Amino acid sequence: MATKNFTKGLAPLRLQLQGKPTGHGQHARHLIYSSSAPIHRTIRSPLSQCRQYSTPPPSQTPDVPTPRHNDLRSQLNASTPPPPRSDHPPPPPPRSQRKSVRPLILASGFLLLGLSVGKFSTGLLAPPPLPSPESPEGQKLTTALRADAEALPLAKSMAGEEWESWDAYTTPGGDGLANRLTSGPLGGYGGIGYQRVFCNKTTGEYVVLAWLGRGLSGWPGVVHGGLLATLLDECLARTGMRGLDGGVGVTARLELGYKRPVKSAGWWVVRSWMEEGADNGKNKRKAWVKGRVEDLAGSVYTEGRALYVVPKNVKLAGLGDKF
Repeated sequence: MATKNFTKGLAPLRLQLQGKPTGHGQHARHLIYSSSAPIHRTIRSPLSQCRQYSTPPPSQTPDVPTPRHNDLRSQLNASTPPPPRSDHPPPPPPRSQRKSVRPLILASGFLLLGLSVGKFSTGLLAPPPLPSPESPEGQKLTTALRADAEALPLAKSMAGEEWESWDAYTTPGGDGLANRLTSGPLGGYGGIGYQRVFCNKTTGEYVVLAWLGRGLSGWPGVVHGGLLATLLDECLARTGMRGLDGGVGVTARLELGYKRPVKSAGWWVVRSWMEEGADNGKNKRKAWVKGRVEDLAGSVYTEGRALYVVPKNVKLAGLGDKF
């Protein structure tokens, strides 16, 4: 096809040369016609050679099959090596796909915490009723308090000869426990369930070991401040009245300083002594006394100072040597 196109392109050239006037017209015509065949062969020959290189002729040997090329996908698959095998286990699934036990643990923890706090709050804000001191259960609890008090290290340390001790308001000649505020209405396991008085024969110091039950609370779990004032007044009076005329007097002044809350349902200590440097024993008609409420370790929770005097023109009944 390329040869034909080229030949068609030479036709106008040949006609143009034939129409030119020349002195050697015959020779020119001879040159055109004589050179047409060689030019054609010259142009055609390279095309034939190029075709041989670009597209080889089919094989003439019947025994050799014609090679068939696979498609591009099969060649890529054949040339691509397989991925390397790994001995490591597959990665774990994402966190969102795994079942987490954290919500279950948190729910169980909050449930146990709620039950514990609820039980504690119920026992603190709405405790069960206390037995009466006269009931068998109340007497049993009071007996257990006495056994616990005797086992305390403080009580054992005051068991020597320099100390004398007795239960409050149980001395002979008294009018009994029931007629005393701290041992009657405020007595029993839920109140002042135990009062043991210790007196140092040398220094004149008084130590009272007392049980303050939860029935004496103002705020839940905290002993009422008025009860502490009453207890300090009695303990300080016990110290001051021993030096007054007739062994009896009344409270003329009471000063209190509350340092820390006193918890109920526990053991407490009340110490009292005569104030040094005060005008004590003048005509045996007045006495200044100091005291404080401590825990068993000696930490101070309440401090007090009181003045006791013998009233004029008033005759008071005696309380005895030990009350």
